[in-house]
Amino acid sequence: MPMKKTNSSQNGSSPKSKDKKQQEEENFKITHVFEALVALPRVIRLVWSTQARLTTAMAVLSILRGFTPAVSFWITKQLIDSVVNAIKTHHIAMVLWFVGAQLVVSLLDRLLSTLGKIVQQLLQDRVSTRVQLLILQKANTLDLAYFEDSEFYDKMRRAADEATYKPVLIIAQTFELVQTVITLFSMILLLVQLAWWLAVVALIVPIPSFIASSRYGWIGYVRMQFSLRLDWVRSYASRIARPA
Repeated sequence: MPMKKTNSSQNGSSPKSKDKKQQEEENFKITHVFEALVALPRVIRLVWSTQARLTTAMAVLSILRGFTPAVSFWITKQLIDSVVNAIKTHHIAMVLWFVGAQLVVSLLDRLLSTLGKIVQQLLQDRVSTRVQLLILQKANTLDLAYFEDSEFYDKMRRAADEATYKPVLIIAQTFELVQTVITLFSMILLLVQLAWWLAVVALIVPIPSFIASSRYGWIGYVRMQFSLRLDWVRSYASRIARPA
């Protein structure tokens, strides 16, 4: 009986230790945000070398969309001023002009969004095909002993599964971050003209949202990775138990 107890403690950890380890992994630290950026240059080089034109188009579309909220805000301000002026002068020509400009900006933003999704899908197909080819080429140069290693095989399977979406998704999220920064600072420049304290408020307000979204995003990522490992074990066990 003591031998069985010793073997069980050596072969696996207790449920409490597993829960403690998972809880430690879910604890969010601000350094996790910067650690996630370590692999970004390699992903950018991979996507850029696959299709530079689509990557550039995706970046340009994101930058243009970053300015549309500030342009729309400026047009709205001018529209309100023109309405006040029209009440006094009974001339609505400028009111109609700014209404048309607001409509054009809204349609332009929709068009840029649609084009961005199309470019992202095209780029994702190209990158997925190239990464799958690179995996096959690398696997063709390896000995059979590598495929008998469960850890190596899991990494290769994960790379093959995530190649269909992960690299371009990282690039898309990076461009969205750049777009958000452009929108934020362009809006701050407009708010400074109204009141300086509005610009300060605009800088402070997003900080709690950023911390909260980063924290819960990290927890969701850790739990997703844990569930994926369980799915791989379940799938592997079902293939072994399946009769020949």
